[in-house]
Amino acid sequence: MNKDMLDVLKGTRPESGFDFKLSDMVGKVKYVFADENVEVKRGDVHYIKIKPFTIPPEWLAVPCSYIQNPFGKVVGVGEKFAKPVELKRHATDAIFTAFADGKIQIGDLVGAVVMLYTHIES
Repeated sequence: MNKDMLDVLKGTRPESGFDFKLSDMVGKVKYVFADENVEVKRGDVHYIKIKPFTIPPEWLAVPCSYIQNPFGKVVGVGEKFAKPVELKRHATDAIFTAFADGKIQIGDLVGAVVMLYTHIES
């Protein structure tokens, strides 16, 4: 991705995601922003500190395949210790796969997750 496109993406910086409904399924798209400066190298997988957000109980955070950073994509989000889906969780880190060399700055959009509500049945 060229520098001009990166400048456009930095200029748009959405502050939040959006809600959607697909048939009876309710969901949200949550943007994921870097909370540290990090240099990424093509082909490497990086843990990137992100602006923390909450994943409510019974919601799943699935990586969004359409919203990504020019240098790579978020393949997952989480916290230091995994918790069951029935509990509230806090996303503090993203797993980022780089497909180009570059520098990610604090506040850069690194990707998004699709938040899906799941009713847990016993």
